[in-house]
Amino acid sequence: MKVFLDDRVHSAIDNFYDIALTKYIHTLSLETVINRKRKIYAGLEMLSNPYAKFRRARRRKDWHEKGYLEFVCEGFIFAYMVHKDEDGEPYVWVYNAVHSSLYR
Repeated sequence: MKVFLDDRVHSAIDNFYDIALTKYIHTLSLETVINRKRKIYAGLEMLSNPYAKFRRARRRKDWHEKGYLEFVCEGFIFAYMVHKDEDGEPYVWVYNAVHSSLYR
C-alpha cells in the first residue's frame, strides 16, 4: 500500500523543528533534528502495512468528526485515512500532523 503525505504534514514537522532549533539552540543540534525527521518519515512507512491497525482519533474533535485514524511516531500524532483508488487498490493518505506536546 502506498502512503501519501499532505503538504500540511511536511509543514507541521518543519515548523515544529524550526521553532525547536531556535528555542533550544544550545541543546538541540541540526544533526539531531535531521535524524529525528528521518525516523519520522521512515516510521510513516509503517502505515503501508495492510495489517497495521491504529485507533480512531479521539482528542481532536475535527479529526474525530472526519473519521481520521491516528498514528504516533517520534512524538508526533498523524491523522490519516485508508482509501481505495479507481482500481480498488488501497492507499493511505496522511492529512495532518501535530506534535504530542501541542495535541489537544
